[in-house]
Amino acid sequence: MEYSDGTRAMRMLNGIVDPDKTTFGIYNCEQLSRSVWDWYLESLSTEAQVQERVDHALAEAIKKRPRTEAELA
Repeated sequence: MEYSDGTRAMRMLNGIVDPDKTTFGIYNCEQLSRSVWDWYLESLSTEAQVQERVDHALAEAIKKRPRTEAELA
């Protein structure tokens, strides 16, 4: 069976480290992007964290130009 260079290299590395265990694997860009996005949503998008970012952005905007009560609502 013929493999591409990446697969062959991964199998060789796994064989060197521990032939009975898969230490290295192939992880494509789509999987990486999905994993990073899921991590972001789970760890950095809680209600409290989003509110903190909104409050910070609002404070920065108010420093540049005071806002009326209607604008803040």
